[in-house]
Amino acid sequence: MRDDERPLLAPWMEGFARAFGAPPGVEALPGDRYRLAFPLVFEPKEMLGGTGHFRGSDEVVAHMRALGFAWEGTGRIYGSPTPSSFNAALDALDAPADGYRLSLTVEDRPALSGGPWLCRYMEGRIPLHVASAGFYASREIPRASDARDLDSLAWHFTTLAHDLTVHAQNYHRVPRACIAALGQRIRDAFPAERPAWDQPGAMAPMTLAFFYDNDLNRYCYAVWSRCRRVSDFARLFTAHFDQLLATLDTRIAETREGKGNVPDGRSEDMAPLATTEFRIASG
Repeated sequence: MRDDERPLLAPWMEGFARAFGAPPGVEALPGDRYRLAFPLVFEPKEMLGGTGHFRGSDEVVAHMRALGFAWEGTGRIYGSPTPSSFNAALDALDAPADGYRLSLTVEDRPALSGGPWLCRYMEGRIPLHVASAGFYASREIPRASDARDLDSLAWHFTTLAHDLTVHAQNYHRVPRACIAALGQRIRDAFPAERPAWDQPGAMAPMTLAFFYDNDLNRYCYAVWSRCRRVSDFARLFTAHFDQLLATLDTRIAETREGKGNVPDGRSEDMAPLATTEFRIASG
């Protein structure tokens, strides 16, 4: 892995090995970049990303491989560029200002606090949760059979792999202007609440987390499904952006109704949210 990420990733890798029996593989890529190769042991299997939304385009497939993503014959993505390698690859693209960047975020708990998590997304960064070496050393790390338990450190290791193989990939060409517009819409809706979200250990409305984790992902998935060229993504994303903004407005309204106030921070304890869908026209 790259020198600028090694101090934060190395303890996480060691903890991963305790949970899953071996650390992710580290594979060299061109240009001082590296890939993490995850064992296909996660349950459910869908925690790792897939290729179904872009494998119809040879150009997009080649683009994803050049970034450092790798997948098996079934289309399950097992390899992702390391966070620093991913950011370097985005900076070298033809549209270097676009895309969510990755941010290794240290917090000594099994799950990253919802407030800082949301704030990083509003800033255009995908937070990847790691803990300190001392935290991993002081905790009993369960084996992968307990990885479905959201309070388990096994789940902690699963989520980083998920974020790399799903959200990092799907969000890496989102136009910077759209990233800024989404964050600003939330800041305008909650000017008094926003500063408190960024405090260590702070909670934030689960409704807004659902938007970035679920709604935005579904929208990006739908856009990539219509792309025949990599350059199609920004155009289609922007052309249908009003649909995504309408969904965010729905989540903001649900937040004001109190649906996002979930004391234990568990999404399964949140009241049902409105169902939304996206219709992306190609061309």
